[in-house]
Amino acid sequence: MTIDSLYDAVKSGLEQDSALVVQEQITGEEVRFVIIKQRLRAAILRKRPAVTGDGVSTIEQLLKNENDVRRTITDTMVTYPSLDISMCDKGDVC
Repeated sequence: MTIDSLYDAVKSGLEQDSALVVQEQITGEEVRFVIIKQRLRAAILRKRPAVTGDGVSTIEQLLKNENDVRRTITDTMVTYPSLDISMCDKGDVC
């Protein structure tokens, strides 16, 4: 992305609506900030999915166990997505 393509995207978006949200997709951990009328209203830390090995289980088994735990979480407004091997970094352990 260049500054010119960003300018063009913002210009095009403002032709559709006077409210515009500009985002950049990144991988890994991220912090989402909600700014309304030039004031920070909220911040959410979104961490990369991670499992900790036990020296015996495969990554697939660890992910299955984590997903089983995630399905039991019910006291939240945000659902926890299932994890899969595609979320692991190449050459890294999930």
